[in-house]
Amino acid sequence: MECPYCSHKNSKVTDKRDSPLGIRRRRECLRCKKRFTTYEKIERGDLYIIKKDGRREKFERNKLESGIEKAFEKRPVSRDKIQKMINEIEEQLRKKGKKEIKSSMIGNLVSKKIKRLDEVAYIRFASVYSKNKKAPFGFNGFGEIVYMRTYSRIKEDGYNEQWNETVERVINGTYNLQKRWIKDRGLEWSDYKAQKSAQEMYDRMFNMKFLPPGRGIWAMGSEVTEERGLYAALNNCAFVSTEDLKNDLSKPFKFLMDMSMLGVGVGFDTKGQGQIFVKGPDYRRPKEKFVIPDSREGWVESVGRLMDSYFLGIAPMEFSYENLRPQGELIKGFGGKSSGPEPLKELHGDLESVLKGDIGRPISSRSIVDMQNMIGKCVVAGNVRRTAEIALGEIGDENFLDLKNYNLNPERAAYGWTSNNSIFAELGMDYSEISQRIKENGEPGLIWLENIQKYGRMIDAPNGKDKRAKGVNPCVEQSLETYELCNLVETFPMNHESLEDYLRTLKFSYLYAKTVTLGETHWPETNRVLLRNRRIGNSISGIQQFVAEEGLDTFKKWAEAGYQTIQDWDNIYSEWLTVPKSIKTTSIKPSGTVSSVAGATAGMHWPISEYYIRRMRLSKQSELVNPLKKAGIPIEDDLNDKSSYVVEFPVHVGKNIRSEQEVPMLEQFNMVSFLQKYWADNQVSATIKFNPDLNKQEIGELEKLVMKKNKSNRDIERITSLKNKQAISEASEIEHALNHFQYDLKGISLLPKREGVYKQAPFEPITKEEYLERTKKLKPINFSGVKNEKAIVESGCSNDVCDEKAEELLIEDNISNNLNSSKEGKLFLYTTKNCPSCSKTKNFLNEKNIEWEEINVKENEGRKKFRNLYKENRDLIKRENDAIGFPILSDGKQIYQGLENILGYFEKEDEN
Repeated sequence: MECPYCSHKNSKVTDKRDSPLGIRRRRECLRCKKRFTTYEKIERGDLYIIKKDGRREKFERNKLESGIEKAFEKRPVSRDKIQKMINEIEEQLRKKGKKEIKSSMIGNLVSKKIKRLDEVAYIRFASVYSKNKKAPFGFNGFGEIVYMRTYSRIKEDGYNEQWNETVERVINGTYNLQKRWIKDRGLEWSDYKAQKSAQEMYDRMFNMKFLPPGRGIWAMGSEVTEERGLYAALNNCAFVSTEDLKNDLSKPFKFLMDMSMLGVGVGFDTKGQGQIFVKGPDYRRPKEKFVIPDSREGWVESVGRLMDSYFLGIAPMEFSYENLRPQGELIKGFGGKSSGPEPLKELHGDLESVLKGDIGRPISSRSIVDMQNMIGKCVVAGNVRRTAEIALGEIGDENFLDLKNYNLNPERAAYGWTSNNSIFAELGMDYSEISQRIKENGEPGLIWLENIQKYGRMIDAPNGKDKRAKGVNPCVEQSLETYELCNLVETFPMNHESLEDYLRTLKFSYLYAKTVTLGETHWPETNRVLLRNRRIGNSISGIQQFVAEEGLDTFKKWAEAGYQTIQDWDNIYSEWLTVPKSIKTTSIKPSGTVSSVAGATAGMHWPISEYYIRRMRLSKQSELVNPLKKAGIPIEDDLNDKSSYVVEFPVHVGKNIRSEQEVPMLEQFNMVSFLQKYWADNQVSATIKFNPDLNKQEIGELEKLVMKKNKSNRDIERITSLKNKQAISEASEIEHALNHFQYDLKGISLLPKREGVYKQAPFEPITKEEYLERTKKLKPINFSGVKNEKAIVESGCSNDVCDEKAEELLIEDNISNNLNSSKEGKLFLYTTKNCPSCSKTKNFLNEKNIEWEEINVKENEGRKKFRNLYKENRDLIKRENDAIGFPILSDGKQIYQGLENILGYFEKEDEN
């Protein structure tokens, strides 16, 4: 051992002992007699660190020491203690018996160790660590593109926020709201305690152990809340009843429009039917002129004045749109470009057409739904982009039940898509008729208001806490009173190391949601309910990932312990904030984009496949396109929108997870029941998928093929396929399932499982081999230089699952995949505006390279051409309820009306 003083190579050991740094030996040089100390450590095998971007680096202790020592700089902690802690960290890593350790695991372990020694050092380390480390976005970068497109705000320097900056803004906004509440009431506030709490909330949100809803990620701590005070924008959902329509008049419609324009999803009912005798404006009076202000409030007020003129029989309205900004002008605050006044003008006209039809008679349930749907359509056209509504009707209301039957009501196709429709179900009712409707259309859904009002969790005794509840939000996970808002927050058990870790996260997910209830809204009726209820919705996503990994029994233990933990924190924080305890606290939201950010499956639902392609549409002008190209993400033109690209991400959701196609309907019902018992005191949002019966076209096809004498191999394969589908059908079990589970559920909707995948679908199953091949080509995505990318803010209640029924309109489930025929000459397709079947037909013709010419019968020239066609073919064109169904195809010889007939025409030609 070389002497550090004279470099002599011989020395003797005078003392030996164990030390945090290893074996300590005290030595004496045999030449100069000076003493020095050495430390001896056992040499270990190499340990490798797996970075977030997949890079593999050798573990180097000196790097770990450097980062930790910076955190403890000028802190009263001895070097021996610091070194002992570093030894413990290294020892703990090596005891795992793995050659490779994820960097996130090391970061979390170091954070815990530092926190036990010194709080200030912990805050320093966590701050630096989070800013320097890569955020744990899910699904091979798909989570990050969702965040950048949907939630990243533009900073003052023009650059878009990065994840650590967004998290910091949200956390600051949360604690600022708490501080204002406490200070305004003369209560005690500790900046030191708040800083410690905020730092831990930051760490858990950054690592996606919990996330606020999309609206919260985008708006909390921004000018929307801090300067404009629009706390309603933080809420996901709302409900408004029309049961007091005779007194409320236009108020429920104004409420829905106002909240929808703030991105809040709204539910409503039809209980006001028959309450108002629509008088119509009194045209003997001079018109009342209203110059519409260029604001959200101005648009809403104009709708209220128009409706009240019909309800009250007062002076007719005359609107001036001169102050509304023109189309294309930038909108500050919420972003995007102005649609101009046209959507509002169209809405005024649509509402008048409904109200005129009701003059002299009581308002109908259809009129209520039509007008709320028309408002939703206007909100989308007015540049909020998406809206979410649910209409709740009565069991015996045939008009309501037929609203989504566009064969009977073809004109509703232009706006009926804005809401899902459900009925108020009654315990013990006959479910046979409703089940038949569900088999055919996937609607209506069912809401058991009696269970909502009586129960929290269905395993607990009835408590009647929610006896004032009147309905639900559009995705059904929240029970609500009229004019009530509610906010949600999402947790991800699969991103936690232990139950203890998860329970700690629930403190902060709960605290975020409870804090949002402190924000006042601009609706007095809403504030009254919020002050009394303080309702929140702590949700869980990635449930199927967790169950596949840990088992259902472990999940049950986590859910039960988690629910009790939230109640404990509600007792503590409600007392500190001096507010009532929350009437309800937990739910299962369907999720969508937020769960994608964290790499979790949505809510309770099973994925489309263990491996799949996840697609997203982006404007060709988006600043996000170039970073994606550099990372090797596949990008192609959008087949339906020339101004957009479609980008593709390969996704693996986890081992041993079954696809939604593999899970029987009754098992899905059981999962909803399970969650309603052990977690959700609000509701579980669930769309049950069932194997459908053969449709009419398939039944006819099967009969023809069976009767056919000389069957080809293709005929035999098709017969086998149809019989197999018939054999696994679950449609007949729907009635029995509803009968059995009605006492466990608060709300449910169902959809038939779909066969095949249409082009550029949001989800497409792939094999493991294809997944591995695609991931080989990917590089880390770098969005750090992105500037001026406007977030596409989605409705607070809108998500992939809740919107699925609208998405289903695009699926060409009746089109044979083997059809390759084309027609000679030109076909004429007669269509109407916003007709889903027309869009399907046009997409089909384009894909098959079939020449056609569209004649829009809503335009003057098209109307004339159709009149001539109708005169000549009156007997061939069908009318139902005095309305003609579109599209209509003419090949010069025959007329084919309706989607199925048109597609059947091409299939017949293909066989010939």
